Amino acid sequence: MAFLIMRRGHPALLLCVQATAVFAPYLVIGQGWGMAGIFLCAGILLVLPRRLAGVLFAVVAVGDAALCGYFSASALMFVYAVSVNVANGFAIFAIVRLAQLVRQTREDGRRLADVEVEAERLRAADRLSIDVGSRLSAIIRQSRQALTESTFSHAHLTVIGGLASQAAKDARTIAHIHRNISLDGSVPTRQAPAGVGVRFAAWAHLLIVADFVATSAVNMFSDERVPEHLIVGILVVLAVAALQLHLGSPRPSGTAVRWWPVILAAQISLIVGATLMFFPDRSVWIFIALAGGAAFVRMPALWSWFAVAANSVTTFALFSYYEGPWTGIYLASGVLYWAAIMYALHNLPEVTPETN
Repeated sequence: MAFLIMRRGHPALLLCVQATAVFAPYLVIGQGWGMAGIFLCAGILLVLPRRLAGVLFAVVAVGDAALCGYFSASALMFVYAVSVNVANGFAIFAIVRLAQLVRQTREDGRRLADVEVEAERLRAADRLSIDVGSRLSAIIRQSRQALTESTFSHAHLTVIGGLASQAAKDARTIAHIHRNISLDGSVPTRQAPAGVGVRFAAWAHLLIVADFVATSAVNMFSDERVPEHLIVGILVVLAVAALQLHLGSPRPSGTAVRWWPVILAAQISLIVGATLMFFPDRSVWIFIALAGGAAFVRMPALWSWFAVAANSVTTFALFSYYEGPWTGIYLASGVLYWAAIMYALHNLPEVTPETN
């Protein structure tokens, strides 16, 4: 995946190696291996044409999920693996593609700046030719007029000297402008289509939320639960997902989210309340990672770092107590992972038009 991102090596060969690394371990490990297809899905979208990429993306996402479901003998595992492959594959692809767009836009801006510099130099040369040429023509004309007269007066010398001085002054001025032309001062004001980046990031966020809904449903229905608790859980998950879509979806630069502190507090309250009262496992708590990501992009810088750190520490402490330290580490790292993805999805569309 790293070689694909850095464009080192033949893309088709790298994809073949990556596919082998994704599917071959099933032959040895069986149950316990799976969902490494997220990187292959992202790589396919990065290097292949759109139509072919869409077909192979679906084949890999469903194939990897089918093997997960087969070895675990669980239809819920199949649904879960499909959602994980699709959401994470598209999220990684979106982040990498937007980062590549930033670099490409910067390079395009540099090339256009070089063209603009050369064009300005040509214009400076034209101005120098016209201004100095007209002054020299006037000097020649005054000199010829003075030579035709019987006496060479001081007035002629004054006029000729003034014209020569002005010509030299014009040449120095234009030469000074010519020397101070730089890339920083001549970057074109071409703007990239920022809306494309925002739509891209919004779709990635939508798929991520859908993945969390599917994951939560798998966790809730995989254990024996009271029907009333399941109903409450489904309602809470749908409400939390709706709040996340409103609060966390990337928007065009300058578009504010009204009442975001209230929405974020309601979202966290639903997650914590449902976890403490009905679902002491990870079924609903996993949404705290997305809530932390939303807080990371909405809160001021210092407070946002504090919120993510507190979120990660709380998750680690809670699930280390209930399910052991390895589960605590796994879920706490997920908080950091999704916070980073949310940050990238929100900021890269804004950075893209600024790097022209």
